[in-house]
Amino acid sequence: MLNLKFYLLFFIISFSNIFASDIQLSLLKKSHPKMYSKLINAQIKYNKIKPKDTVMMLISNSVPKSSIKNFIVDASILNYYFNTHVSIVLQGITNRDFEDKIQDIKKELSKYEFSKLFIKNINRYYDPFIFKKLNIKKVPILLLGNCNNGNCYPSDVDIRFMLSGDKSINYFFKIISKKDENYENYYNKLIDN
Repeated sequence: MLNLKFYLLFFIISFSNIFASDIQLSLLKKSHPKMYSKLINAQIKYNKIKPKDTVMMLISNSVPKSSIKNFIVDASILNYYFNTHVSIVLQGITNRDFEDKIQDIKKELSKYEFSKLFIKNINRYYDPFIFKKLNIKKVPILLLGNCNNGNCYPSDVDIRFMLSGDKSINYFFKIISKKDENYENYYNKLIDN
C-alpha cells in the first residue's frame, strides 16, 4: 500500500507538473523519510529539481519597516534575474503590529509599476529551528544558501554566507563577491538597478 501511495505521489508531481511546496516536502521529510528520499531522488533523476540559491532575511517584530521593504525590493531583483529563492523568516508567530507593517509595505510597493513582482516572489516562513541551528540571538540577519535537493525550507537550506546587522543586500553581495567570484554578477545586477 505504501509503494502505491509513493508511485501515485510521484506520478502527480512528475507528470502533471504539480510540485509540492517547500513546507509539504519538509513535512514529508519528517513524517516519511524513506518516501521523501525516494521522491527527491526520482525528481533529481528526471531533472525536475535543480539546485538554486536562496537569500533569506531572519527578522522579528522589532525590525524596522524600511529594512524589510529594502530587502523585498533588492531581493526581488535577484529573483527576477537569477531565479533566486527569496524569503523572510520569523522565529515565531507575529503580532498585529508586524502584520500591519507588512500591509503598509505592500501598499507602498503597490505604487511601483512592477509591484506584483515585489510581493509575489517573497516567501514568508515561521521557522524557529534555523534560529536555533545558527544560534541567532539578534536580528536582522542576511543569509545566502543553497536549497537542499530542491527544498528551500529555511532550516533545510545549506547556509554558505551570513551577515548580521541592518545591512543592505548590495553590501552583503559586495562582501560575498570578494570571497566567491561566482556571485559577482549578482552584485553587479544589484548596483545596476
